[in-house]
Amino acid sequence: MRSTRKPKLTGLLAGIAMSTVATLALAQPAEADVSADDVVDALARAGLPVDLGEDPWGEPEITSSVGGTNFDVLFFDCDGDVCDTVTFAVVYVTSDVSMKQMNDWNIKSLHGRL
Repeated sequence: MRSTRKPKLTGLLAGIAMSTVATLALAQPAEADVSADDVVDALARAGLPVDLGEDPWGEPEITSSVGGTNFDVLFFDCDGDVCDTVTFAVVYVTSDVSMKQMNDWNIKSLHGRL
C-alpha cells in the first residue's frame, strides 16, 4: 500500500513546497505512511535546501525554505523509518496581515490542490 501512496505524496510535497508554503501552516496533518527520506528526496528534487534532524522526542524533523520563507516538516506516529503523520509548519510574525487574511489566502491557494 505504501508504494501506491508515495508518488502521489512526493508530487504533492514538491508542488506545495514550491508554490504555497504559507498554506501549510494551517493545514491539518495528513495521513502519510511515508519516511523522512521520501520527503527529503522530494524537496531536494524541487531544488529546495534540506536539513534533516531530530525533534526532542527522536522523531525526524526537516528544516527547509522556499521564496525566503523558512518551514519545518514534522513527523509523528513513526514506526522505524515510516511515519503515519506529516505536518508542514511555518510561523509568521507580523502586524501587516490579519489571521483572517492569511486563512482566506490559505483556503484560496489550497482549493483544488489536495
